[in-house]
Amino acid sequence: MTVRLLKPYAQRPAGAIATFEASTEAGMIASGQASANLTGGFEYFIPRPGLRLQAAQIAVGSLTLRAAEQAPVLLPEGQVLNISGSAGTAGVIYRLDPVLGGTNSLQSWAIGTGALAQIGPYAGLQRFLVTCSAGRVDAAVNAAAAMAPMIVVSSAAPNNNDGRPDGTIYIQTA
Repeated sequence: MTVRLLKPYAQRPAGAIATFEASTEAGMIASGQASANLTGGFEYFIPRPGLRLQAAQIAVGSLTLRAAEQAPVLLPEGQVLNISGSAGTAGVIYRLDPVLGGTNSLQSWAIGTGALAQIGPYAGLQRFLVTCSAGRVDAAVNAAAAMAPMIVVSSAAPNNNDGRPDGTIYIQTA
């Protein structure tokens, strides 16, 4: 069952919609701290600390969010963000607009069960907000995978006057 809080409780303000153990919710309703009527309530996320920057250009560690939690993530240039959700997960990750002070999103991704495609790399530092409405969200910042070089065969390769390639080998990394 889910309740609407009538009074602040466990880091949540009055009006927040929250889910607790059934016995806790029953006690809260009986004591007038909560209501089973969700009308007028709002989804509230408990703020959690985000990933720290080890140095100006390197983020380290991973982050796990549970239901009704959110956390900021800084993604340095050249790194990628890997996000996955456990079974029954619902959440959203927002890429925040630095021009407007990070108050609105440039892009968003829905988080469900399983892993999202990696996010990034980007040029310049990027700010994200990860939210978890249900289940569990795992986030980790990693170095972008280096592309393995490959030999490119091109009919446009320079050639000698007799039409044969001149022996130049071209290496492509992307």
